[in-house]
Amino acid sequence: DHGEMLGEHGLWWKSTFYDGAARVPLLVAAPGRIAPGRRIAQPVSLIDVGPTLLDLAAAGPLPGASGRSLRGLLEGSDAAGEQPVFAENIARAAGGEIVPERMVRLGRWKYNHADGYPPELFDLADDPGERRSRAADPACAEVLERLRAEALRDWDPAFVRRRLDAHLR
Repeated sequence: DHGEMLGEHGLWWKSTFYDGAARVPLLVAAPGRIAPGRRIAQPVSLIDVGPTLLDLAAAGPLPGASGRSLRGLLEGSDAAGEQPVFAENIARAAGGEIVPERMVRLGRWKYNHADGYPPELFDLADDPGERRSRAADPACAEVLERLRAEALRDWDPAFVRRRLDAHLR
């Protein structure tokens, strides 16, 4: 399970993209295939767990499943490099408005997009506590735009909002 904020950033619940709530440790054991004690700092997505387990079991991919196998990363042979990691949430603003949210993490950077609100951009290497958003920093404009484009590439917050509104009616 993932963590609780326990007052960090003034929050007390899990529905946030700050690492205190969003970061989940993943432990994998595969004797003879994965070196005991191997630690990987690279963020990955829980959506990759299913494809990874199927690959490790030589079961073949699950048709229509999202995610990628982490087998190469776990065994130390992955040459694909760091991949973006995503998280999504539906929040409610103070007035009850539905707010689709998406986070993308790539390398040292984390971008938080809450539709209709200013974005957040954190350099986790320099600011692991996520205290100083760099979204308004002109020196970070290129990385901000790259991660914003990545977050919105296959995700439409207006569609999410319409779909959820219809479902709730």
